[in-house]
Amino acid sequence: MVVALLYVAGGAALAAGTLTLDRWLGPDGTPSWLHVGTSVAQALTTGFGSSLLFVISVVFMVRIYALQMSAEPLSARVRRRFLTDPVQRHAMGALVGSMTFVILVARAIPDPDAGGSVPQVSVAVACAVPVMAAMLVLFALRNATHWGEIGRMIRWMTDNCLRLIEVTHPPLERGHSADPPDTVPRGGDDGPGRPVLAQDSGWIQRIDLDAVLDALPPRTTVELSVHAGDFVSEGILLATVRNGSDGEPDESVCSAVRSAVVIGADPTLEQDLGYGLTLLVDIAERAGSQSSSDSTTVREVVLHLGIVLRALLLRDLPPSWRTASAGRAVVLADEQGFGDYVSTAFERIRLAGAQSPTIARCLLSTIEMLVAQLEDAGLPDRTGPLRREARLVLDSAKESLTLSADYERLCDQASPWLAPVRS
Repeated sequence: MVVALLYVAGGAALAAGTLTLDRWLGPDGTPSWLHVGTSVAQALTTGFGSSLLFVISVVFMVRIYALQMSAEPLSARVRRRFLTDPVQRHAMGALVGSMTFVILVARAIPDPDAGGSVPQVSVAVACAVPVMAAMLVLFALRNATHWGEIGRMIRWMTDNCLRLIEVTHPPLERGHSADPPDTVPRGGDDGPGRPVLAQDSGWIQRIDLDAVLDALPPRTTVELSVHAGDFVSEGILLATVRNGSDGEPDESVCSAVRSAVVIGADPTLEQDLGYGLTLLVDIAERAGSQSSSDSTTVREVVLHLGIVLRALLLRDLPPSWRTASAGRAVVLADEQGFGDYVSTAFERIRLAGAQSPTIARCLLSTIEMLVAQLEDAGLPDRTGPLRREARLVLDSAKESLTLSADYERLCDQASPWLAPVRS
């Protein structure tokens, strides 16, 4: 809505500018090849205004239809992002702004019987607007069609997950500990503290740790009880503020901590890697359902999940604390571990494709690739969740596959690196 209003304001400003230019030039200052009669000017502007209104309606319906047809395997929360796509918002806003310009110019054309001069420059621009609008329509429709392509959507989500991992997960450091040092107090070290409760219900979209640290007085610790991606209800404990000096933290500190925890109606990818994995799994789960049975899409998602998990497992988990000068500290809530991310990535796909040997083979090969890369990197201790997930894939296949030969092939595939595989 804000984008559309900005384009409406832009169309009105452009109309005011061209009309002012027409008044400054006058009838004699306008090139003769721009001159049109009053009746022609009225016919052109009113016709173009009506046409633009019709085009806006048609483009909106066509883009929604294109979304439904090309994005059928996508879940509702993935398709919802189409309506916030910048290209689509600016395209529709430009069409509305163009219509605003044409309407204002049409109002400035005098009646044929009343006399007065026709704003020739404004009418000429109003004639050029439909041509630009037609080009914009073609671009918007092309974007709407390509937006729903599964491969593009999967790659877009994968890239977002990789960027988030680079920001939130530090590079691998041997001997690294995610636990806070002894100098950072935890619950009970400095008394019960002052609780900070949620004043709204929704998804935690972001926690601004820098804002929390800046708001703390010296020797004060905030212990967060939630992290990005959690759903909280009004009155739920968000954090506990403990002051190492005498006295209890004042309300201004609690308000600053509460403001730093951004709660919204929907989860976001800004700080929640689990949500990014869930969006990818949504595509695979929908594609692997018996109603569609698109194993090719499932395989593509699994391969991209392998890319995300590889980047994740070859980095350290985020530290569970942040410190600043003067003894200020933030202790974070327990984040998801490597095993949680592995389960998020593979569990629902394993259950949705339990009767497909193709999906089972893809899961096993992806897990095998991850196990081999972790072992090559000297991180065999991180392969446990992957091996456990591989055994669950085999157990599900044993229970669900109709032909025992399919199960035997899966066991032969996993036997070199996952033993024992038969029971």
